[in-house]
Amino acid sequence: MGKKKCKTKDGCLILPESLSIEDASDIKNEFLDYLKKEKQCRLDFSGTEVMDLSIIQLLIGLKKECDKKGFPFKVETPINEDLYSALEFADYIVFHAGEARLFPKTANGGVQVECQ
Repeated sequence: MGKKKCKTKDGCLILPESLSIEDASDIKNEFLDYLKKEKQCRLDFSGTEVMDLSIIQLLIGLKKECDKKGFPFKVETPINEDLYSALEFADYIVFHAGEARLFPKTANGGVQVECQ
């Protein structure tokens, strides 16, 4: 694995300014290491300006991995408008009470919402 691209602060994984397919393998390994350590997923994209589809696919896979393990998954706000649009287009983002959360939309077009 190359040089770490993400940082952690207070249990939150802070993603870098730019992420592309060239980073995908390293980022995937960093995601998995982070999950092993934290037993949760809190992502901060506030400084991320560029991200391609390969990273979005990793995010969806990370969400599925969290679901499988019963770990909470949260995207910290604010979130880059383009990333929001990409996740919204993929039917995976919902804003609830000021928090961005990833949820697949249901087959009938509704949204699965996590109630606490």
